[in-house]
Amino acid sequence: MKAKLSSVLGDVILAIVTATFALFCFSLFITPVGSFLKKAAAESLTDYHGEQRAKKSFAQKLQAAAIKPEEFFPEVFVSKSKCKMFVASGGQIVVTYPVWIGESPLGDKKTASDRKTPEGEFYICHKEKPYKYHLFLGFSYPSATHAKRASFNQIISNAEEAAILEAWQKQECIPSATPLGGNLGLHGFGGVAEDWTQDGSIAMYNRDIEELYWNIPLRTPLIISD
Repeated sequence: MKAKLSSVLGDVILAIVTATFALFCFSLFITPVGSFLKKAAAESLTDYHGEQRAKKSFAQKLQAAAIKPEEFFPEVFVSKSKCKMFVASGGQIVVTYPVWIGESPLGDKKTASDRKTPEGEFYICHKEKPYKYHLFLGFSYPSATHAKRASFNQIISNAEEAAILEAWQKQECIPSATPLGGNLGLHGFGGVAEDWTQDGSIAMYNRDIEELYWNIPLRTPLIISD
């Protein structure tokens, strides 16, 4: 009887020890996982526009390119034919992004309704959040070249040309209420379809526009080629 009681007691003690050890191991696992999930949830609520993630990710890209943050002077290049964007500094490419352009991908933009993405040299003139396509980096279309060509072809008036040239000289956003259109930019929601923007803006993946939005300043040069 005593032997049987000892055996039962031993089984109970073993079960208690096993359960305690299992609970200890579970706590070691669940605590960091719970902390991670809690942190991720908090970041998703407080970092809706991706600022924290984008700055951290881009800092890693600069480090990989051996460029110090204080020595980063960005230029943005877009190749329409390659559907690629290149962010460079001092002639060195820091990062490459896929892009989507206007529904009519060939040729330079000439009017507001032609659904083409403009070509030439521009600068970032405006940042907007929230935006219907996540984030928005406006650029300075129409350029001085577009304005002079349109004025010569009597598409816009001399006064409209003068207003565009004045905005360019001041590196401000360009008047958009002309037959040339305007208020174009880089924005999110890329990848939803092939070249799809109706006004000729440039679409990017949301995570990519976040990196660009939070890491390049206003007046950053933007060069768009065919």
